[in-house]
Amino acid sequence: MTRMTRLVLTMLMTAATCHALTIEMRDAAEASTSYVRLADVASLPDATDDERARLGELFLGRAPRDGQETVIRRDDILMELKKQGVETNHVRFTGADETRVSRGIAAGETPERALSLKLVRAVQLFLRRQPAFQGAEVQVEVVGPVDVPEGRGAIAEVVPDQTPGPGVGWWEGTWRPEGAGTEMRIPFQARIAAYLTVVVARRPLSSNASVTSDDVELARVSADAGREYYTTAADVLGLKLSRAVAKGAPIDPSCLKAVTLVKGRDTVLVRVEGNGYAIEFYAEAQQDGGMDDVVRARNLTSGRVFVARVVGRGRIEPVGVGEGGVR
Repeated sequence: MTRMTRLVLTMLMTAATCHALTIEMRDAAEASTSYVRLADVASLPDATDDERARLGELFLGRAPRDGQETVIRRDDILMELKKQGVETNHVRFTGADETRVSRGIAAGETPERALSLKLVRAVQLFLRRQPAFQGAEVQVEVVGPVDVPEGRGAIAEVVPDQTPGPGVGWWEGTWRPEGAGTEMRIPFQARIAAYLTVVVARRPLSSNASVTSDDVELARVSADAGREYYTTAADVLGLKLSRAVAKGAPIDPSCLKAVTLVKGRDTVLVRVEGNGYAIEFYAEAQQDGGMDDVVRARNLTSGRVFVARVVGRGRIEPVGVGEGGVR
């Protein structure tokens, strides 16, 4: 975008947003060009046609590479609007809080490449539903040639040949043709990389040392689907190491000695998370427990007893709403 184009766009957008503007964000979107525009991630339901055309070209960042994603948040949009001199006091957001943007199929894309991108997105969607990949940034790349079906259609589903994990593995996709036609199986290989922000050693740590806040930090690491990680430093503070840990290495349960984190009759913090909400309250532990142990606790307000898992020093999470539950 040239300087003159930006200047003209700024003038047009400033004039276009003197009234209330609703920005309705999508959960997911595709960018078919090298950059992400406002029109890619949101609709403008109360804008005029001219305003929609002008604001829709707002530059929000570079488009992700194939097999990767970028996230556009509401704050990102407000920041770019302000950069262009647009008054944002009357901007109202609806829809999603953030939009996950993948690379779309560009005009003139070959059938082989178009199918490869479809398979990449299907694998990403599959992995997001798996507990081992929740919260991870997942990158997928189809490896080698893929047999291209004739005609138009869509990928109905993909499944791995074995438990998916980082590295190269075999997958199978189901191709569903448009209109009449028989579904067909498409075997292919995909390379998967997963990244998590986890607790790592800030410096070399020796065996039997107690973990302090100066010993750890959060870092982005290549994650192993079969390994447990801590994502909050508070989960490991005060615990003793069962072995030495190298600088930059993740601190996982295998690094720690069994330590009592909750004692009977201690007051503990209970956190309950659900779909769009989180509740915290205090309870009295009814028995001792270490990390991931299941203990009984009593709600200090209602007096009801429930079962919970120890998730840190003085912290538990209910494992089910039984007698007493979390009410």
